[in-house]
Amino acid sequence: MSNTIFTGVGTALITTMNKDFSINYSKLAELIYYQVNHNAYALVVAGTTVEGSTLNTEEYKIILQFAVKKANHKVPIIAGAGSNNTYHSRT
Repeated sequence: MSNTIFTGVGTALITTMNKDFSINYSKLAELIYYQVNHNAYALVVAGTTVEGSTLNTEEYKIILQFAVKKANHKVPIIAGAGSNNTYHSRT
């Protein structure tokens, strides 16, 4: 018997942005729905796809809440925890 939490694909999602660098929630929802509907086992949000480490704390919280709501308990959401700022990543 395996003790693994996940099997299969855990997709690292990009944080979709508009031209003014605000978060494009409509496109992010499309990515989430696509992955859920195509059998992803988990989604990594605000991870190491570059932009995750540049989000401010409020954006990070909102993106995670948004992803959890849109995934609707169909797949686990894994929160990225990295940062370019060592102090910030541990708080």
